[in-house]
Amino acid sequence: MGTVIGSFVGGLLAIGAAVFIYRKMTQESGSEPASGDPAPVAEQALGPEAEVTVLLEGLVNLNIFIRTTHGLSLESLQSIEEVIDLLRDTVPQMIARHPSESLTYELKRISGEHLAEIVKEFVDLSPDSRQRHVEAFIISLGDIREQIQRAKEIVENNEVAEFKVIASFLKTKYSSGGNL
Repeated sequence: MGTVIGSFVGGLLAIGAAVFIYRKMTQESGSEPASGDPAPVAEQALGPEAEVTVLLEGLVNLNIFIRTTHGLSLESLQSIEEVIDLLRDTVPQMIARHPSESLTYELKRISGEHLAEIVKEFVDLSPDSRQRHVEAFIISLGDIREQIQRAKEIVENNEVAEFKVIASFLKTKYSSGGNL
């Protein structure tokens, strides 16, 4: 089972890297990104309110995307929505209270790019492949949810010393090509 999960995760990372490279290439060439992308990437030049709006709109778009995608199990839908809801509650607080913290940056990346990419990659699998890998996908979402929940607790309890620890973990695990 561990080999299957490792292979699935490796495949997701490879697909994610390809999606990232494709997006960068289309942005540099001036062409529009594909209209089927479930969530936009927040731009750095935006003010805090606009940045929150862009991220929240992206999460709403992702939610619409999963709701209109046929063949997702109820458990998959619930897992994705739990992560979306947690990001919706946590990221605006982080941007408002701690805009320059690395933890804020990592949470913005998860809500603006990472979550949409792994969901899209899962949805793009064939129905048979999706069914075989649904357990690993849900475990991956659970790991993300746990880290966001911990970040939310850090913000609510104002545990500033913990920011760097959790940000480093998130960066290593999700932003730098680490395993899911």
